[in-house]
Amino acid sequence: MKFMWVYSLAVIGLWAINPELRRLYEFREGYSDIDPVSVLPLLAVLPHVISLIVGGRWQRIPLPLMLAAWCWLGAFLYGLAGSAVTLNATSGAYTFANFVVPMAVGLWISTTGLPSALKRLRLERALFPITTVVAIYGIIQYALAPAWDCYWLVNSGLDSAGAPYPFQIRVFSTLNAPAPFGAFMTFALLLALPRFTIRRPLLLAQSAIWCVAFALSFVRSGWLAFAIGAILYFVLCARRTAVLSGFLGLAALACMAILAIPTITGDDLALTRLAQRVDTLGDLSNDKSANDRQRVYMDGIQEFLGAPLGEGLGVVGTSTKLTSSRASTTNFDSGYLARLIELGIPGGILFYMALSIILWYGWRQRRYAIDHGDVDGRNNASLTVACSVALLGWQASNDVYSGIGSLLLWCLAGTSVGVEEEREPQLVADLPDVAAA
Repeated sequence: MKFMWVYSLAVIGLWAINPELRRLYEFREGYSDIDPVSVLPLLAVLPHVISLIVGGRWQRIPLPLMLAAWCWLGAFLYGLAGSAVTLNATSGAYTFANFVVPMAVGLWISTTGLPSALKRLRLERALFPITTVVAIYGIIQYALAPAWDCYWLVNSGLDSAGAPYPFQIRVFSTLNAPAPFGAFMTFALLLALPRFTIRRPLLLAQSAIWCVAFALSFVRSGWLAFAIGAILYFVLCARRTAVLSGFLGLAALACMAILAIPTITGDDLALTRLAQRVDTLGDLSNDKSANDRQRVYMDGIQEFLGAPLGEGLGVVGTSTKLTSSRASTTNFDSGYLARLIELGIPGGILFYMALSIILWYGWRQRRYAIDHGDVDGRNNASLTVACSVALLGWQASNDVYSGIGSLLLWCLAGTSVGVEEEREPQLVADLPDVAAA
């Protein structure tokens, strides 16, 4: 059990840094749409799949999560069948794996029988150092534009990540693009939010680095998603005074860190670019990105109306490069629209049923904790609800549930399990504080 926990946390780290390993490999061997390094994270999850199926641990999965998992699997099996019909089998299979395989890690975590607070602490113990490494590299990436990142940026055609020059890259760090990087940072910041106090100077120092890298990603929807999640957590949690002081402290720390960006990176225009990005939030009519996105949305709606039963997996996103039926990547930004185009109405219903069940399960856990006076359980369940709502909101402008987004979603759901099973909530208070380790 202990080994598998350590292995599970290592798998999260691999999913976070593997895109960078791929770029280093391709910088040496030459660019390709898919290579052996790309499938390493998928292969790394196989022990969890074996443990769940062969070991029989699937029987310990709580019924609500089991229902969510079946809806999730059913949605993408439907999309996979559609991809075979539309001759997108290769890209469909790769898309299927990136959505479904990471689910096994979260489902395994849900079967460990540990209190939810302890599972959440173990997740944080691994996630926070990983986030710091990812953030530091992101800052280096912005200031120096490493050759392997620029090489990949040019060959992949990822226009949304900026230009391959110092101070012109939108930070994506070790992830594939600014959006998944922003989702990763949003998730980490929301998990850390309840623990921001002056008694944890190491966590405060780490969070300052996170804020700098997150700002340099220029992902406006990520900033809004974090704000939504933070506000919702404050409304739902216990001990709001302590949470508010932590949130205000984080805000002050973030402001100081962002103001120091020109000194940290050597880019005198960084704050100007950030200010311009923020200004567009209040003037979308003159925002070229928003206007382009609106046109893309209209095209996507027309495509969905032309095939309401779905076109199958692999017709949206970077996996389109793996098939000959589409000459280039097709992105609609909106995850809602992308899922409808891929899965149609039947698969889309199953997909959003799964997300709704996870959200409802977190809410039910919170109600149970309130009824039994379990403050730690209430706060943990409130985090699940806040993160779920933040990701659902972000889905409107970015496709955040593939790859590492799926992994984080299901790990979050897996750590929520345990509130109802705890019979001695006072044990949670005796757990060591390892969040800042």
